[in-house]
Amino acid sequence: MATTYRYLFADLLTNEIIAELPLTGVSFTQQLNQAGTFNAHLLLSGINSYEYNVDASTIPMRNAIYVDRDGVLVWGGIIWSRSYNSTSQILTLEAREFISFFERRRITTTTEFTNA
Repeated sequence: MATTYRYLFADLLTNEIIAELPLTGVSFTQQLNQAGTFNAHLLLSGINSYEYNVDASTIPMRNAIYVDRDGVLVWGGIIWSRSYNSTSQILTLEAREFISFFERRRITTTTEFTNA
């Protein structure tokens, strides 16, 4: 029986699935003590990008991606960057596991506690 992978894109705030895209060149890792990585390509010349909702579903820092292997979610994370090569018409996506959020949050105030 062949293994089937699906790539689901969701809104980070609502976790609503926005799209399922036919990615190629996919690689993802899971690591101890740091966030795993995800890299993939999407060839835009062969699909209807409006129908697949490509633009809205791949917005960095706003959308998540889930890897589904035969009906089981095996990886999930935040899309941190996307780049488009107009010559090859390939959209490249980079994501990291959800724990990577804490690497990028900003602390905007300094609070000092004395005798606490």
